Amino acid sequence: MRVVSTLLLSAASLGALGQSNIEPIHSVARTEFIGDMEWRPGQFGASINQYYCSGFLYGANTGWIQLGYGIPLDSIHYRNNSPLDFGVNVEPSGALRGFAYGANIGWLNFEPIGNPKVDWVTGKITGRVYSANTGWMTLDSAENYLRITSIAPGADTDNDGLPDAWEISLTGNLQTLRSDQDRDADGATDLQEYIAGTSPLDPNDVLGLLLTSISSASRKIEWDSKSAVIYRLEVRNSFDFQSPWQDAGYPPQVGNGNIMSLTLNAQSSNTAFYRLHAYPPLTQLN
Repeated sequence: MRVVSTLLLSAASLGALGQSNIEPIHSVARTEFIGDMEWRPGQFGASINQYYCSGFLYGANTGWIQLGYGIPLDSIHYRNNSPLDFGVNVEPSGALRGFAYGANIGWLNFEPIGNPKVDWVTGKITGRVYSANTGWMTLDSAENYLRITSIAPGADTDNDGLPDAWEISLTGNLQTLRSDQDRDADGATDLQEYIAGTSPLDPNDVLGLLLTSISSASRKIEWDSKSAVIYRLEVRNSFDFQSPWQDAGYPPQVGNGNIMSLTLNAQSSNTAFYRLHAYPPLTQLN
């Protein structure tokens, strides 16, 4: 058995900053007292990226509700401590936490009790949010559910192909990293490091597989996963044209920041090659 690591470099299908990434046919949330809430009332409805939300919701009985002031003051997450820096943040797990605001109904609380959350594989949004003035808003009722079709791009003010939030969270500036350079000289560009969730500042932080056990019936491999990165395993028996890469038969694995593992059925041949694709959430929806 051999293991091979690769990055899947296909980019997400992302619209321009500010456009909604809510799927039009799955854009309505039900509420108990105030009717339906439309998360994509137009081109500039709700927008959700890997760090924060922005845009607006609309209800006939509530008017407009703002998911975030726009771009957080630190470019990463809203602090929710002033009228100029409020909104709903996105955690690596996909959890939505923070506050939205509507002039007619006040604050909507995205809190752990209701556990609003984005599924990074399917794009479905589940859970509930609460307003003291209107009660609970259910995001995934039996009749309707919300879904995003891609990750919104977030701000990229220096136009280098890397989200500002990612660059600033690592370096504190927008000058150190660039999509076409390999800052830590580990063989992966800064863009590839962003896709894989690895650090472009650490040459030892790389995407890799490790064979930990092997028997006649099974093989176990492990890798150091990164939060909110999606992994897919492929297999082939040789590197000739008659043996193309094939899906290894396991669903996409969502990284959690810990060591992850898969126990695989043994291949019919004595030698098998495995490779691990790493890609950002929702860039390969089934």
